[in-house]
Amino acid sequence: MANARDAKEKPEADEHSVRRAEVFSHPLPKAAYRNVSVITVEYPPGTESPKHGHDVAVFAHVLQGAVESQH
Repeated sequence: MANARDAKEKPEADEHSVRRAEVFSHPLPKAAYRNVSVITVEYPPGTESPKHGHDVAVFAHVLQGAVESQH
């Protein structure tokens, strides 16, 4: 797991280097959340996203690399 020193050394990925693609989106009737969306997100090696949040539940499945959640 990365420590605070490592996080400072990683450059933030910019909007042009991150690849996002929606796999599907589907409405959920009578659910706490109105729909479910599945997307793929690819970051270049050694980069990270800027600190941000989501107003919905998020589940991550990592194919390669690691995810560190800071909330």
